[in-house]
Amino acid sequence: MTRKLIATAFLWCLTGVALFAADDLPRSLDPRVEIMQFADSTQIVHPVSVDFDRRGRLLVIESHTHFRPAGYTGPEHDRIRMAEDTNGDGRADRFTTFFEGTKATMDLAVHRDGSVYVATRNEILRLRDTNDDGIADDQKRIVFLYTAGNYPHNGLSGLTFDADGNLYFGMGENLGASYKLIGSIGDTEIEDQGEGGNVFWCTHDGEQLRRIATGFWNPFGMNLDPAGRLWCVDNDPDAAPPCRLLQVIEGGDYGYQFRYGRSGRHPFQAWNGQLPGTLPMVAGTGEAPCEVLNYQGTGLPADYQGELLVTSWADHRVERYTLRPSGASYVADRKPFIQGGNDFRPVGLAVAPDGSLFISDWVRRDYNLHGQGGLWHIKLRADQPRPTSKPDNKIHPAAEQLAALAKSTQPLDRTKLLELFNDQDPFVRAVAVKHASQSPTLTIELASTPDLTPRQRCEVLLAQRAAGKTDMVARWLTDDDEEVRFLAVKWIADLKLQDGRAMIESMLEVGNLSVRMYQGCATALARLDGQEVSEAKMAEHFVKLVANEASPAAQRIAALRLIPATHKQLTLDLLDRLLKSNDASLSLEAIRTLAEHADPRKFARLQQIATDANRDVPQRAEAIVGLSSAEPVPVELLMSLALGDQPTLRAEAVRALVGAKLTAEQLQQLQQLKPASDVEAALMARVVGNSSSAARPAANQTAEWLAKLVGDADPAVGRRVFFHAKLAGCYRCHRVEGHGQDVGPDLGLIGRTERRHVLESILQPSTLVAPHYQVWQLVMHDGRTFTGMLLHTQLDEYTYLDPQGNRFKVRTIDIVETVPSQQSIMPNDLVAKLTDQELRDVLAYLATLK
Repeated sequence: MTRKLIATAFLWCLTGVALFAADDLPRSLDPRVEIMQFADSTQIVHPVSVDFDRRGRLLVIESHTHFRPAGYTGPEHDRIRMAEDTNGDGRADRFTTFFEGTKATMDLAVHRDGSVYVATRNEILRLRDTNDDGIADDQKRIVFLYTAGNYPHNGLSGLTFDADGNLYFGMGENLGASYKLIGSIGDTEIEDQGEGGNVFWCTHDGEQLRRIATGFWNPFGMNLDPAGRLWCVDNDPDAAPPCRLLQVIEGGDYGYQFRYGRSGRHPFQAWNGQLPGTLPMVAGTGEAPCEVLNYQGTGLPADYQGELLVTSWADHRVERYTLRPSGASYVADRKPFIQGGNDFRPVGLAVAPDGSLFISDWVRRDYNLHGQGGLWHIKLRADQPRPTSKPDNKIHPAAEQLAALAKSTQPLDRTKLLELFNDQDPFVRAVAVKHASQSPTLTIELASTPDLTPRQRCEVLLAQRAAGKTDMVARWLTDDDEEVRFLAVKWIADLKLQDGRAMIESMLEVGNLSVRMYQGCATALARLDGQEVSEAKMAEHFVKLVANEASPAAQRIAALRLIPATHKQLTLDLLDRLLKSNDASLSLEAIRTLAEHADPRKFARLQQIATDANRDVPQRAEAIVGLSSAEPVPVELLMSLALGDQPTLRAEAVRALVGAKLTAEQLQQLQQLKPASDVEAALMARVVGNSSSAARPAANQTAEWLAKLVGDADPAVGRRVFFHAKLAGCYRCHRVEGHGQDVGPDLGLIGRTERRHVLESILQPSTLVAPHYQVWQLVMHDGRTFTGMLLHTQLDEYTYLDPQGNRFKVRTIDIVETVPSQQSIMPNDLVAKLTDQELRDVLAYLATLK
């Protein structure tokens, strides 16, 4: 027996605590706070939600139905167990059953009148102990969910109460299945399908049921704080991490719709307010967050007061979030303060009467029942001062104004609404849209106002949609602004408005659509035809369209841009056929797609194209750009082009030679060339080792940079530099025109942004980083440190991207500390790789993306 195991076994013998490896025991990362086990697997198994009743007894959902394996011998139904420490030794010594009889039980919350509300996958019950014997003897159904969906934890959950004792609750994405939600007396029914998760409200008796907000994956945990702010943890982002911490407002749309695929990458979906009408996150959370609460007690250090506390099941930790004002809402800084090992899976979180915390622990990574469980107690260490007062819960002025606007029942006139529609803050605009939608007639008057800005037109469209004015959608399909037209197409797709079919078909026939607009129109038609529109299904549709030689070239180009380069049906044979097309634009697009293909045989094809004098220059130039990612690059071929007499090919060949191993003779040949221009001279100088960054302004001298970059520019060259493996390499993180990666923001509409701001984002990429692009410094158990941005999660295994563009994987149990970095994943020295003219050209290219 190893020394570690002997020590651990001795600890178990002394304390009666279930056996844990030392690395698995949760530990406090805050020296002022300690964590102790309150109950182990001999006392509680598969605990989910927790809360304290009016007498200070801990209520715990004990699951016996969540993926019940064959041969399981536990109780037939879930139970609500009551845990007590009767002798004051800090350990539970008495367990009784408060209630038994439900399945897939996900949440519980104790009402101020003593009632216990319980959420199962398909219903919310109110339980009461009328004779005070510790057993529920009165039961009422508050809400029922009729649906064929049966996955255990994407139904009802997220219970919390407002100041009047009425109920907020969440519902997960239900895997897109249709449903009907009914209140206690059946006077209100809400039906829908595929729209994603929702937050609802009803009275404490289950009456006046209404939808509060939509666009979630699964609002599994929610909390209404004393200031009236509703917080939610949205669990789980599938292919678009991180999970989200959200402030929920009535009428809010948080961007996710299951009908457009699980991945969350369809342009009709948004995770951080990218689409007009959708709202951003407060912060990204750890993986699989299950509960959130705004801490108001005095049993933890004073700086915890007013912070949000979150349990992260897959990251084995409990996290703190310090709120900072951001417009009318907030952003937050994440700081884990309890970290466990592989067998620590915190779920529920509750504040005890003395202000300390209790958390439930599922223990194992298995969703199937496994016979393990635990409860933990988090509190101030005995030598630490106890806070003497509670937080004042004062909200910042902009948030106060938003709250007042949201509560106001006074109608807003046209002038005021248009002013709010133009506000920079999406929360303000969302509340304004809710006000406007109360009067369908007013929305028509708003639409007739002359000289509306594109932002105002977007908000008027959203108000008309909320008001049910589907007869107005055609008007917006002909708007001058693509963003407005895109929202109109989405309106048709979301609601399957068949009256919009002819106009959508006409838009596709005319062509000249951006990649995003083409995908939106294609998705809308598929929806109108009753077809599935997931990422995989749409890719299959696009492959068939590309392969069909009878399809118009413009549509084949647009479809080709929407097929992932890794798609198994996007073969080299298919690309070969496209390369032979008589349509030069289709052949050019095939070359660009070939450059992204994973098959290394592509390089032979690219070399052939680059040297084919019968092809036009843009096609050959794109092939050279594709060759820049070869290892090693074909130096002889590139040298022959660099020494040739075609200016564009000569320039691209010289760019592709950056960093290549050249012989002394080859360097001498380049040095002896007589450049045709200063631009070409700069390219040659870089290859032979001369820096192109001399006499440049500092990164924070934006005005000086703008002055320096005045002059003629070529967007076509800028595009090639953007996709060049040895130079800008922007495609490694950004997607444009269907090419590149989904690591960073899609830049398809970057041309709408002021040139100054685009340049600043290149020169100073770390100035402003959105929560889902946060870079983390990871400190590991073995002392190693990593820096990277989270890309994907698969249970305990996380994939990150480091600043050099390399992907690496870590297990969350191996991480000692996760610290937010102040640096963006985008390199700070990007411009050092570019000549002034190349930077000028890149900016010109980005300006075309509108």
